Amino acid sequence: MREHPSEIAQALSELMERRKMSANALSRASGVANGYIYDLLSGKKGEQIGLHVLRRLAQGLQVKTSYLVHRIEKISSERTHATNRRA
Repeated sequence: MREHPSEIAQALSELMERRKMSANALSRASGVANGYIYDLLSGKKGEQIGLHVLRRLAQGLQVKTSYLVHRIEKISSERTHATNRRA
């Protein structure tokens, strides 16, 4: 497993926490398989996630797809900046 959760895992976890939503509830709301959501949250999957999956997850979380993508990109940017500062 990774040292830090993936950007997707972090973004999903934050939004799920805000909505007090479990992985099972997100699976039901989005139509994305429960096991796939757990793999995303654990970092086992997510490097090559499709836009159709992001759309379904965003719908299940009741946010726009663009918001979810922006949140993932922001987390990635923050990590890049933090890494560059340490170097």
